[in-house]
Amino acid sequence: MGAFSMTHKPSIKPTLVLLHGFLGQSIDWQQHIELLSKRFNCIALDLAFHGKNAQQSCDGIPGYARHIRRQLQQQAIGDFHLLGYSLGGRVAIELCLQNLSSNEFEIQSLIIESSHFGLSSNNERSQRWQADQQWAERFVRQDLKQTLQQWYQQSVFESLPPALRERIIKQRQTQDPEILAQAILSASIAKQNDYSQALARLDFPVMLINGELDTKYQQFYQAHVKSFNHCHWNPIPLAGHNTHLEQPQTFCNAVINFIG
Repeated sequence: MGAFSMTHKPSIKPTLVLLHGFLGQSIDWQQHIELLSKRFNCIALDLAFHGKNAQQSCDGIPGYARHIRRQLQQQAIGDFHLLGYSLGGRVAIELCLQNLSSNEFEIQSLIIESSHFGLSSNNERSQRWQADQQWAERFVRQDLKQTLQQWYQQSVFESLPPALRERIIKQRQTQDPEILAQAILSASIAKQNDYSQALARLDFPVMLINGELDTKYQQFYQAHVKSFNHCHWNPIPLAGHNTHLEQPQTFCNAVINFIG
């Protein structure tokens, strides 16, 4: 599989752990690992309910983070930089916060790509829970291709080129829709803590990445970037929600420049 790695190998290069988003899997990072591997020992892990861990379930974002912790422990990965996209970014934040108590890892930096910090009002949580329940129903009741097409028609994905959108949908069609329904409910932002204030407790560099065409996260990160220490904000031009797929070279350059 070339530069793509899912296992820890002894290396003098710094280790970069990559976490994919909802519907994704570790191999989504293959192209980026090929671009980053000269500078980093890259480790891409599958979240619970996804990829090789599709049969592994968990409850809530804390459960997702504990599942990643076990994988890191099993591979004896203790000192690393952490990068997460969307759901993977929320899991990465929770992992960093759990580590404040456990101190089992030396996390050098955190890169969050298009990930929400959490909802602050009960009304927002209620609305989001209803929406996620509707998506879970669609995954179970509809043809999976139809549901995926609807998913990627959401406004945050509107900048995806049609060919790339179709390629992503084709890749995602091999998954079990019932497992995806469980995953979206388990990962729901409606059940997640609001990390907006907790992020200020982190004492290492944090970078926020979003696509400039994703107006939701452009505004969200602009509003939050000054709310915690050691935070850098890097909007990627000509990209929407999934910056690493839409602008892979620019995304990887941002990672390299940030970590150094």
